Amino acid sequence: MLVLWLSVLGGVGMAHFGLGPDAAWCWILGLVLIMVWQRRTLLTLMLLVLFGLCLGGWRGSIYMNKLAAYEMWQYSKITIAVRAMDDAVYDKHKQLAFNANNLVMPDGQRLTGQIQVSGFGENAVFQGDEVLVTGKLYPGYGA
Repeated sequence: MLVLWLSVLGGVGMAHFGLGPDAAWCWILGLVLIMVWQRRTLLTLMLLVLFGLCLGGWRGSIYMNKLAAYEMWQYSKITIAVRAMDDAVYDKHKQLAFNANNLVMPDGQRLTGQIQVSGFGENAVFQGDEVLVTGKLYPGYGA
């Protein structure tokens, strides 16, 4: 089972680079894996790894497609309605900073994921507050 979950994580990582397969491949590999599961051979292990990579890549590509909606808004000044996920704190630049989700873009589109908001404005922002944020949207670092 550890091999399966590690290969699923590897597949999610592959999806970050645009290498996600279709769901049909996952179904096919899953059915073949069920047929050979009784025989614990190297072929079964290889099929298990391929199935995990396929499953993780498929699920990761779905999420990456949802995150692709951010690209058209990057580096442009916009106003977004967000909900604070935690209480705001002052960061190293003495700006109020908090994580936000439930993003509603100017055209009314709701986006998946979360962003980190930092800047000057309100005296305090608490968890659950709905805030209109105006500024530029930059890509995040890491995950």
